[in-house]
Amino acid sequence: MEVTTLQLQGLILITIQARYPSLYPKPCNNKSSCMEGGIGVLFYTSLYLLALGSGGMRGALPALGAEQFNRKDPEEAKALASYFNGLMLSTTIGSSVGVTGIVWVSTNKGWWKGFVIGLVTTFVGFAVLSLGKPFYRLQAPGDGPIIRVAQVIAAAFKNRKLVLPEDSDELTKPTKKKWVRPSQKSLTQNNLGDV
Repeated sequence: MEVTTLQLQGLILITIQARYPSLYPKPCNNKSSCMEGGIGVLFYTSLYLLALGSGGMRGALPALGAEQFNRKDPEEAKALASYFNGLMLSTTIGSSVGVTGIVWVSTNKGWWKGFVIGLVTTFVGFAVLSLGKPFYRLQAPGDGPIIRVAQVIAAAFKNRKLVLPEDSDELTKPTKKKWVRPSQKSLTQNNLGDV
């Protein structure tokens, strides 16, 4: 939900800047950049907030929707496929409306009016998402990728003095061989996970 507030903040800032000519950058006279001072800070802040918010939402929405379905239940597994089809369809329709309707409004009626349309639709989407929160199935987070990478580094450090096996296939295929003594340890797939 926090990423959507970032997106809303970015849209509000860029809409305000597009609405008031006093917040426009000065005309460029053969300069590479005309964004200076507070106007530049406002512009780039709004772009960064907008990028963070929309990028975070696009990455989180498919996962949030997928968590709402139990893959072991055949009916819910079918509904999961329908969810992704609907998500793709709505994303495509939204993009089509954005590059036709909103662009037409922006070029013919004013930039800020196009941004207002985006702001209102984002706010409505955020409201719908927030109203549904009590009904969401939220799974407890598991180990993140950073923890798994740290476990691999720890296992590599722990096993750094082990002797490599003569057959390199032992590194990729699990064996049932157990260690007898620490001095006889050899590096295999089984002991890579022992941290």
